[in-house]
Amino acid sequence: MGNWLLLQNSRTHCPIGDCSPVPVHHYILHETMTDWELPNQMLQYEIDPDTICRCIGLKDKNGNVIFEHDILKGFFYPYEYDGEYNYYGLCSWIDEAKAFMIYTIKNPKSDVSGISHGNTELMEEWNCAMWEIIGNEFDNPELIGE
Repeated sequence: MGNWLLLQNSRTHCPIGDCSPVPVHHYILHETMTDWELPNQMLQYEIDPDTICRCIGLKDKNGNVIFEHDILKGFFYPYEYDGEYNYYGLCSWIDEAKAFMIYTIKNPKSDVSGISHGNTELMEEWNCAMWEIIGNEFDNPELIGE
């Protein structure tokens, strides 16, 4: 797998005086093994720090690790009813509860009235077979109507 490291280029001013600022960049470095006992290869990925999310320590029905801001499909009422997915769950940190919770969001394509929209549930009795990651709110905002 390799090791991962988050770096930030924090130089924001020009050291020689009056010139334009140097932009701040954020990177994830990934060290990978190479063949033939050559030095390891270091891969660099520029990232948006606002999209880094915390792992919540739970998995979905496919064994995928769930992160904060993941959008989940639930296989029980009110999320699924008569084969339709009326609501999705958004994995969110709730400061007041000091816990990760599922925030219920109406599927924008659903015809339901949306009475369950905005409900939150603690994830204390998690049944991974009942949930599947279908995206996240950064890469798939259309799933939650944004």
